[in-house]
Amino acid sequence: MKAILTFLTLALFASPLLAKKYPGLKVRGNYKVMDVVVENVGNNTLGLTTQDVERAVKLRLLANGIKGGKILGHQLYVRVGVLSTGNAFDLDVIFEKISFAYGVDEKVAGISFTPNQGSYGSYGTAGRSKQAILEALNAQLDSFLLDYLESNIE
Repeated sequence: MKAILTFLTLALFASPLLAKKYPGLKVRGNYKVMDVVVENVGNNTLGLTTQDVERAVKLRLLANGIKGGKILGHQLYVRVGVLSTGNAFDLDVIFEKISFAYGVDEKVAGISFTPNQGSYGSYGTAGRSKQAILEALNAQLDSFLLDYLESNIE
């Protein structure tokens, strides 16, 4: 019984650590520069701000050798929604490519499109601390960055 419990525990915690290559995450040009767009975080009782989210994203990118900056071709879109009462949240980390930079017809895909990639989102309760939301965001950023780097490092 103990061996089964140990196996299930390892499987549960090890699975998010496995990176996967996605052709959609492969970029043209320098993969170590990423334009970051953070959707405005609405007013909430936790005091979580758009600047908090931007800071968390930039720190995670820098820790992985990726600097923020304007680059023509791709961007990381981050959305964090918090109920105004602060007791629940949902968030998404989405990698987007700019259509014309990848030869995709804007009439078909729009100005930007979301290529095939993993799912990097979460939802939950925040308790009384914005820290719970930032921890969930960091976990999703880590999952994205594992896949992104695996897809771009040769």
